[in-house]
Amino acid sequence: MSRLFLEYSGGEAAPGSQGLGGCVCRVSRRRGRVRSVLLSCPGDDTAAQTVAAACASMAYGMLAGGAPLQGTAQALLRNMEGDGYGFALVEMDGQGHLRSVEYQMPAIALVGRGKCRTPWGGEAVLAGHVATLREDQIRPGELCCGFSQGIGRCGAGAALPGGWGRQGALAFLRQAYDGSQNAGQMKELFFAACRGLEQGADPPGAAFFCRAKEPLPLLLVLGAPRSSQGAEAWARGILAFSGIRAVAGRQAVEMLQHYSGGAAGEKAPVEWIWPDEEALQQLLAQTGGEPGEKEQTGKFWALLEQCTSLRILAGVQAGPGARLAAQLSYRLSLQGKRVEIEYC
Repeated sequence: MSRLFLEYSGGEAAPGSQGLGGCVCRVSRRRGRVRSVLLSCPGDDTAAQTVAAACASMAYGMLAGGAPLQGTAQALLRNMEGDGYGFALVEMDGQGHLRSVEYQMPAIALVGRGKCRTPWGGEAVLAGHVATLREDQIRPGELCCGFSQGIGRCGAGAALPGGWGRQGALAFLRQAYDGSQNAGQMKELFFAACRGLEQGADPPGAAFFCRAKEPLPLLLVLGAPRSSQGAEAWARGILAFSGIRAVAGRQAVEMLQHYSGGAAGEKAPVEWIWPDEEALQQLLAQTGGEPGEKEQTGKFWALLEQCTSLRILAGVQAGPGARLAAQLSYRLSLQGKRVEIEYC
């Protein structure tokens, strides 16, 4: 089992900025391994963007298919002609092992709470060009950051002491990242800062962020077993689960309370309780609910955001619990999180 969960986000500056030019970011996840292509081509027009997109698509296809970083870099160097081209290929796995190949790009960085470091690296000749190979270990809570060439060419911004560039961007991220934001939030925050640069500054282009998290499994119980047979084993399995436990459904809460040996009226020994799984499903679908219930549902969504894997125990294969299980499975799988559903 992977020791770390990798949460990633990457892309180009939001529409409406001063032209993206030839800056592209593509990210893929394959068997718990995150791989990113960050590519810059000369020019700031549609032609440059088209060339960048074509080169990035080729590299993305190779990496998503399992090709090694150096082999992909050599293919790019053979196909990218002229001056001003650059790329960064980044790979991280669940053990925290980080590798990258960089060519004429700002060096990737690892940002922690108020700290920043550059992964160890050295030069190597690939396809007749000098590139930088990096290899390091990303630590829990660190944020891996990569930027296109446009970042180093941007002018000073009011919120960025000392100017933009790589050092200014990292100074901003050191101040902004406190360890609680996810990769998507940091990307949006970073691009918002880019849009705050002085008028006439070069476009910020593309960026890649990936945060390493300690595993945090979540068990979600949706309803009680269909019969009393095996109910005790069902309760023991919930209580023995190593992670966060959440129970929805009045019958499930009462049954768990009974088999845990608690006195009548005591709270079931789990971290999160919702008395009605059907009401929970309606609220998660944003179809209604009282203000207090919406606040509690918001806390539940925050819990889903924090978890890195989800195991669902549903009472029956039809009904609100099963529908909610399918909904959650779909949403979390889009984030690369493992979801298991078991019917009891």
